[in-house]
Amino acid sequence: MNEKLWIFNTTVPLEIFKRFENDAGVRGADANNLFINADSILGISPYQLTLNGEITFPMAYCSWIKGIFSVAHLLHSNNLLAGFIAVELGDCANSKVMAYLIENFSKVIRFLYFEEKKLLQRELEKFANLFQFSFSELTERWEERNNLRQSLKKAQATYTEGVANFDDFFVAFLTASDPLYFKDDQLKTVKIAVENSLPATGKRIAFLGVPPIQSDLWQVLKERDLIVCYFETPEEFALFKEADSIVEQYLLFTYPASYQFRYQEVKKQLKTREIEGIIFYSQDFCYREGEKVLWQELADELKIPFVHIQHDKPGPTSAQTILRIEAALT
Repeated sequence: MNEKLWIFNTTVPLEIFKRFENDAGVRGADANNLFINADSILGISPYQLTLNGEITFPMAYCSWIKGIFSVAHLLHSNNLLAGFIAVELGDCANSKVMAYLIENFSKVIRFLYFEEKKLLQRELEKFANLFQFSFSELTERWEERNNLRQSLKKAQATYTEGVANFDDFFVAFLTASDPLYFKDDQLKTVKIAVENSLPATGKRIAFLGVPPIQSDLWQVLKERDLIVCYFETPEEFALFKEADSIVEQYLLFTYPASYQFRYQEVKKQLKTREIEGIIFYSQDFCYREGEKVLWQELADELKIPFVHIQHDKPGPTSAQTILRIEAALT
């Protein structure tokens, strides 16, 4: 890698990175994907990046925070960091602390996910201006992504039926919102997932919460005939819901939104997709662990089994977690 990167801690208005499309020296990247795929992209293991982050952060900070900080510091040390975009309203409080620390060695731009239309439009306009973009140009870039959004909708319809390669759709949804893959054919990634799909029999599972840090969780589920038919957060990151404007597109984005808005969307999807079991994943030391009670109540209301799993550092799924999954869902 020889390009400087603007990296971010959670999905931001990715249309802004079209600004660098013709700039051979700069591009954007999701720091989460850089971290979890660091072996192949950065030449260092995600586990080692987590350990490096523990030099700065206490144990009670999650591995995603430690890993993302370490990614930023590594890029800076190699003169590959253009800047950091910190989502501060719509992500955890620890992200604010991380942004302050990164500000010691890099430029930091902050983005706030307001839930009120006028405030969000103002934030989008300000964000665009910081990158010497007008709001109308940002809207044009949003419209240019319509083909990708349509392909993602078809992919959603395919894997919702229950497919053996549901993990390919997980990757397609996550890379759809990562500008690191703009230069590759994102449509091709989605197309391959669809073309390789084969019907699968098993229990239809919803996977709620953030993407897991384990390296083998999808294989663990496949071996137990648990078929994920609803990836809550990756679908949200892919940003392919029907919307009349770029402002509405990001208003419909549930990840940074209030719990009640997200709850209604999840409940609708669980019913529509005839989900037979729920896995709720939260990262160790994450504030979202507290959502367990709320999702358990929803599962009880819908009369479907529920299990909450957690993990700390990157690596294989623990025997304890596998046992809990088997006890709840098989």
